[in-house]
Amino acid sequence: MDTAVALGHLATALAIGLLLGVEREHDTEHDSIRPAGSRTFPLIALVGAVSAALSPVALGWLSEPSPLS
Repeated sequence: MDTAVALGHLATALAIGLLLGVEREHDTEHDSIRPAGSRTFPLIALVGAVSAALSPVALGWLSEPSPLS
């Protein structure tokens, strides 16, 4: 994957996480204390995007033929 494309995917995940977090913090209908907001959601979205980007590398050993077969 090209570096610019990978950075674009990470930036998109970060932006979506930030939008969700800001919307969650500014929801005035529910006044209860919420454990996640504009800092947590982007972080979790970024971790998810990085793990999705690295999964072909980390799970590459699954595509190799088994020595037992």
